[in-house]
Amino acid sequence: MIEVPVKRHSQKISDGKASVGELPQASHRWASCDETARYARLSARYLERLRITGDGPPFCKIGRRVVYDLGEIDRWLNGRKVASTSER
Repeated sequence: MIEVPVKRHSQKISDGKASVGELPQASHRWASCDETARYARLSARYLERLRITGDGPPFCKIGRRVVYDLGEIDRWLNGRKVASTSER
């Protein structure tokens, strides 16, 4: 799993002088396709198939690399809960 703390700087202008301040850090927990597959107990190939059909969890592409926000994976899995096999 990849923790990605995001630190960005903004300029505040007061009295003609610029100072640098920090924005809040993002709390996304990014994971590769293989890490996500292990986390969700799915195969990486199944996640790939879901990306192609559009039925899977949201993901980001960074160049050729695919990453998933584990919070989104949790929400996606929770949205697939059923009480019986006849509910699908």
